[in-house]
Amino acid sequence: MLFGQKQPRAQAPRGLSSGLAALATWTGNGDDGDWANGKNWQWTNDDNECTPNGFAIPPGTANPGDPTSPCYFADVTIPPNSGTISTQNVTRSSYIDNFTLNIFNTLNGGVRASGNALIAGGATVNGGVGAGQGTATYMQFAGTLTNQGTINLGSGGGASGCTIVNTGVIKGSGSIFTPITRPNVAPAPTQLRAPMQAP
Repeated sequence: MLFGQKQPRAQAPRGLSSGLAALATWTGNGDDGDWANGKNWQWTNDDNECTPNGFAIPPGTANPGDPTSPCYFADVTIPPNSGTISTQNVTRSSYIDNFTLNIFNTLNGGVRASGNALIAGGATVNGGVGAGQGTATYMQFAGTLTNQGTINLGSGGGASGCTIVNTGVIKGSGSIFTPITRPNVAPAPTQLRAPMQAP
């Protein structure tokens, strides 16, 4: 799958006639770099449910009482050259399905995807990044974190996914949680999380 290409859902959320996942794309039209500002987002494949009254619901902030809404599980993409974006003012109440941070962008604050996450070459995340973090438990590994850029974990952040494919840089004293690690990721054994096992 090409990043940004939509995959059909097994069952479309309420009102989502296309059967494709809703996509939130960063526009930066709010001119403040704030993820929580709806003026910075544009939705597609949402049957116009995620832009009530002309203001977009920022991804990850949809009404927690309505998991059938197309904006409750959203794919999110930050186009190339969008600048610096901050997630620090976000109160998370819904989920990001797949996340893409394209080249020449900086994300200040972390992001967790319940599906896959891509940090492209030339992109930087100052905070933790998670992929495959499902809704039933905190660490339900089922996605891939692909890092081609730089992830600065700092002292408290983490990088996690069922698989981490790292051709970029992951640095800081945070933790790397994954049962499978691929090139250039060498966490200490105490940092690895064992695969989930059936009872």
